[in-house]
Parts: sequence; structure tokens; C-alpha cells
Amino acid sequence: MNQIKTFLKSIFFILLLAISNLSVCQDSLKIMTYNIEGMKPGTFPGIRLGFIIDKIQELDPDIIGLQEVNEPLDGNGEHNQCKEIARYLSEHFEVQYTCYQQFTHLSWDNQFREFIGIITKHPVIDSGYYQLATGVFPRKVVWNYIDTPMGMVNFFNTHLSFNSHSVRLVQAGQILDYVNDILPDKIATATFLTGDFNDVPNTPTIDLITDSNADTTFIDSYAITNPDHNGYTVPSIAPDKRIDYIFISNISQLEADTSFVVSDTAIFDDIYSSDHLAVLSVFKEQMNSTGQEIRLHSPFELHQNTPNPFTRYSSIQYELFESAHVKLSVFNHLGIEVMVLTDSFQQAGKYTVRVDASKLPDCIYFYTIKSDRFIQTKKMIIAR
Repeated sequence: MNQIKTFLKSIFFILLLAISNLSVCQDSLKIMTYNIEGMKPGTFPGIRLGFIIDKIQELDPDIIGLQEVNEPLDGNGEHNQCKEIARYLSEHFEVQYTCYQQFTHLSWDNQFREFIGIITKHPVIDSGYYQLATGVFPRKVVWNYIDTPMGMVNFFNTHLSFNSHSVRLVQAGQILDYVNDILPDKIATATFLTGDFNDVPNTPTIDLITDSNADTTFIDSYAITNPDHNGYTVPSIAPDKRIDYIFISNISQLEADTSFVVSDTAIFDDIYSSDHLAVLSVFKEQMNSTGQEIRLHSPFELHQNTPNPFTRYSSIQYELFESAHVKLSVFNHLGIEVMVLTDSFQQAGKYTVRVDASKLPDCIYFYTIKSDRFIQTKKMIIAR
């Protein structure tokens, strides 16, 4: 009986690995931002959440920046909207979605806890947040370092103060400082910044974020792909302002291909899924003037470990095309570094490293090789 269980378990992990490897064929990233209006009393939040989930399922984004995420004060986190959305998406697509969120303040007359959050179907390797200047309510920017089929991605999401231009300007500056602190150590194919910025285009806050004279600046994905459209996002009943954005950094290897405001209709009377419309942008590899993809030259090539899945020992091969200081590490599913295999300056050539997983529990892991400007990550499975 134990042998049968072991065999079935191995088959399960092999199928899981095969499914995960299919995603490598993906040639674009769909990014979404959505202020979901929390659990505002009188708006039938339970019904609205069902429509929000249906909308997200239909659009199938890779990463979602959520604002105004609520949970009841007495719910012990069981009815948290971010977790519920992630759970329903996981069940619908049969892929594990994760919710990363940070508490900001009590909302709607102190009846609910409010969070700023990120949902993704791709592995989160690292995460964090930064406390922003406080207006009427405390605000934060949250960050995930995500392993996507298009490469590693830095994803930032925020919700700026709604009642003060000056506070929003300070908050925007703090976000840019936080981004610039993260980027040197987290090399990525693309860096995104999403959220409800509570400011329309061409205001000081948005001008600061999109300042073309800065070393690191952000490009408004909707504006660049829809130059003749206003893209209003609020209020959903009769939109007349655009305050919800998906920005991409100017140093990214991806570019906006399409971007649109997600339409909505009344559920009944004047009740909509949210008082904001969502925005979704599709990003693809940048092309040069000859129509070829622009790819920076990586100094190494990381290969799939063998065997995989494995019980205790496996080998990882990589090739250096030039001399470099490289670090090869293993991370668990929470993004915690559990093993350092190499951390040294090495000459160009082919290398093989043996992995001893005898002290690691059965799970899916990620191994990453990193130099000063480049990074590659692959999955491996321990199954006993």
C-alpha cells in the first residue's frame, strides 16, 4: 500500500511539473488594477464580490493590484476579500493563486479592516511594503517579486490619499524612492506600478511618476496605447475622471501592447460591481525597428535540474559565457532562501552543482542564479 501511495504521489508531482512548464509558452503578461470598494455598507458587498470574481475570471489576468480590500472586524480573516478572490480563482483555473496584502486602516466608520493587496497565479519569490505619509488614512505601497513566464517581475501596488494634493505628491515621491531601493537587488524583465492614485493625468503627482528626465520613470500604459481616448474610471455609474493606472518602468524589456478600461453595467438599480472601473493592460516583448524582440545579453544559461522530481540528490548545471560573480540559491514557496549552492566569482565555462535535499521537506522549490544585472529561475520538486 505504501508503495502505491509513493507511486501515485510521484505521478502527481510529475503532472504538476508538466503543467507548470506549459506556462513557459506564454508570450504576454496581463496586468490588472481594481479598486473594489471594499464592504461599503448599503452596496451589497457580498453580491458585488461575486460579480468582481466573475469579471476577473473572464479576463484571466496574471497579476492584479487590488485597492480597498476589506474584512469584518470579527471575522478572524475568514472573509477577507483578497483571500476569497484568490481562493475562487484557484478553484476555477485549478492553479494556485496567492494573495499578498498589508493592513492600512479601519474603513467605513471603523466597521472593517482595510488592506492593499496583490493577487497572482505565478510564484512570489520575495515581497514587502513601505509605509507612506498619512493623510486622513494611513497608506502603503506593497511589492512582490514574481517569477512569471516572461521573466522576473517587480510589481508595486498602492492607493494614494484622496483628499490632499500635497500628501499625494509626497506619497508618490516615497514610492519612487522605495522602487529605486528595490531595483538594484531585484533584477527583472519588467517593473510595474499600479493603483488608485486619486489624481488625473497632468497633475503634479502623475507628472512626478512619469517624469521623462528621471533615471527611473514610469510610462502610462493606457495613455500610450489609447492616445485618443480619455479612459475614465470613476465613478462607474457615469465615469468622468481617470485616476486608476497601470504604469511600467522605462527600463523594462516589456512594453504595453493593449490597454482598456473594463466595462461594467448595473447589477440592479444604481449598484455596480464597484464605484471604480478596472483597468487591464497586456504587455509583450519590446520590438526593435526590424521587428525583432529586444533581449539583453545574459552572461549565463541555467538548465533544469536532473532528476526532477527527486527524493534526495539532484544536479543543477549552468554555463557562464563570461567571467562573473554569481550566486546560485534555492528558495521555498514563500520566497525564503533555504540553501546557497554557489556564491563566488567564476570563470567562463560549464558548471555542475549537486543538491542535497535530505533536510528539506517535500515541496516545490525555486532555484535562482543571479549576477549583477541578470537573473534566471527554475522550479524543482522534492517528492519522497
